[in-house]
Amino acid sequence: MTVIDTHQHNWDFRKFDYRWITPGTILAHNYLPEDALPVMQAAGVDQCVLVEAGVKLPAELPWFLELAATHDHIAGVVGHIDLVQEDTAAVLAGLNPDHRPLLKGIRIGVRTPDTDIEAQHAGLRILAAHNLTCDLLIQNQSLGPAQALVAAHPDITFILDHFAGGKITADGHADWRAQTAPLAALPNTVMKVSGYLTAADPMPPTAQTLQPYFEAALDLFGPTRLMYGSDWPVCLRGGSYALGVELLKNLTGALSPDEQAAIQGRTAIETYHL
Repeated sequence: MTVIDTHQHNWDFRKFDYRWITPGTILAHNYLPEDALPVMQAAGVDQCVLVEAGVKLPAELPWFLELAATHDHIAGVVGHIDLVQEDTAAVLAGLNPDHRPLLKGIRIGVRTPDTDIEAQHAGLRILAAHNLTCDLLIQNQSLGPAQALVAAHPDITFILDHFAGGKITADGHADWRAQTAPLAALPNTVMKVSGYLTAADPMPPTAQTLQPYFEAALDLFGPTRLMYGSDWPVCLRGGSYALGVELLKNLTGALSPDEQAAIQGRTAIETYHL
């Protein structure tokens, strides 16, 4: 069974200023492929997908693609392109042609009221023309706008990061299911079973807290539209990489081998064309 971690970040403070990272915290130093590989191997994870790390600068994308091109455990990249402020077609055309196939999609935050919606839609149409996916970073309050965005672009696969946003609590799973169901009903959505170590309140979650969320996600999306992601190294604020994988195995332990294979790797391979 191939295990793919679909949500990792790398960052290097020598290259970029990550203003969202608080100095002096566990996140406030470099995290690079050589740091990720040993913890992946120890946990039985074969490959990963790099996801933009919040720096929101054009130079990050070619750097990520270079990392993927030079490290076999990085299967692909979900990068940052500002669909409103940048010429999406020009950005794609300007990438190193040898590295360009490693770009599998981009990630965007769900629009704010001042977003140029038409420019965003135009950028998404370019993504569709290049067979690229779109990860969505959403919160509960933006589930409605996310649904409208996904519905407007049925030819793009949208990946809902981190259980589609929101907190994971002991008694919140029924509300989460009701809020997420309209997005799950759209066939061009896939959800990442990710981000749970830091989304839990309190951190880290227990298997008992996570189980009803996972069962709801499984019912809403099915195993072929679920995939695992660690959110490393952000996850370290809530627990170790190994803990995240252990919880995943607990969640999926009662499923058939085929269902486990889908969530742990095959959905990622098919969604991101790895």
